[in-house]
Amino acid sequence: MRVFVVAPPGLESLVADEMEGLDGVSRLRIESGGVGADATLEGVLRINVWSRIGTRVLIRLASFAAHTKEQLTQQSSRVDLDPFVPAGATIGLSASARSSRLYHTGAIAECVSRGLGVTFQPNADVTLYCRVDDDNVTLSIDATGDRLHQRGVRVDGGKAPIRETLAAAILRLARYDPSRPLVDPMCGSGTFCVEGARVLLRSAPGKDRQFACEAFPCMPRLAIEAVRKQSSASRRTPLEVNIFGFDRDASAVARATTHAEQAGVDDAIRFQVRALDVPLEGDHPLRSLPPGLVVANPPYGVRLSHPAAVGGLYDALCTALRKDFPGWRAAILAPRPDLVARLRLAHLHATTLRNGGLRVRLAIGEIPGHRTRPSDVDAPRDCIRR
Repeated sequence: MRVFVVAPPGLESLVADEMEGLDGVSRLRIESGGVGADATLEGVLRINVWSRIGTRVLIRLASFAAHTKEQLTQQSSRVDLDPFVPAGATIGLSASARSSRLYHTGAIAECVSRGLGVTFQPNADVTLYCRVDDDNVTLSIDATGDRLHQRGVRVDGGKAPIRETLAAAILRLARYDPSRPLVDPMCGSGTFCVEGARVLLRSAPGKDRQFACEAFPCMPRLAIEAVRKQSSASRRTPLEVNIFGFDRDASAVARATTHAEQAGVDDAIRFQVRALDVPLEGDHPLRSLPPGLVVANPPYGVRLSHPAAVGGLYDALCTALRKDFPGWRAAILAPRPDLVARLRLAHLHATTLRNGGLRVRLAIGEIPGHRTRPSDVDAPRDCIRR
């Protein structure tokens, strides 16, 4: 069957990379807004369980041309929903139209409703998507349910937390190497640390939640058991802690600790109450580890009690990075280009992303300076038990 994995804007290639090699998934095609592929039902569930960056998985039910309401109704009548809709389940529809003679989304929904012989309900158990683009109709069914950034753990994220899928994407863009340390000096609810630990431990991001496709009548129970068993068996055990999260707010550190515990990755992370201007102690465990990646989403906008102070915050972050992490790689989010410049990173590369609907810049570069260490400390080390 044909599937489409919705991706955050501009991150389609990252979603394609993580789908590559999944059993039951083939013929990947990067498209605007996501990745098309061919997949078995087991492959659909496997994408849901293992995608760290994707937004949701859609199964394509039908594609056809329709210039009139009558054509839309007639073509919709040929679609069989029985393999995908559990008995007694309510059905909803999300319609969109662009550059088409059929442009009124309410009228489109009425035509599809008549064709399928169903009455659409709000907040339904099963969601259909009808997209009309240049008079071409694509009818799909949601195979995910809640968006994939909802990992299945209850987290108090505080003010404007970063989504898990965006955090995972930033780690990929920054070329995070799980054999080297990861530090978030302003960790908040700990999302970067938790997502990094999931990569380190090969912990499936969707292992703690259910997906819409698991309730499909056509989904083999044995397929569900196989995917779930594989996701549980893949989890590794850390030999040492090499992921660290700091925050000046003790309540934030408490939230981050709870987040990691609920995600089942707390054995790979150390959280600590620490202000940005407090240098690392000489005997801190990070002093004996090789250079790694510093990642941060500094507070700005509603997350700052005094928004005008954001420039000084980025200056303080720059000072802290040079003092404690010279020679490390950094990936820092900033709402404005001038704040990127304040970081003074070497070999800087800036990418535009969207965080909560806002355009932000991701600054990736090297922290100037050199940390004097024994040569053997700088080598990557095996930090998991296989």
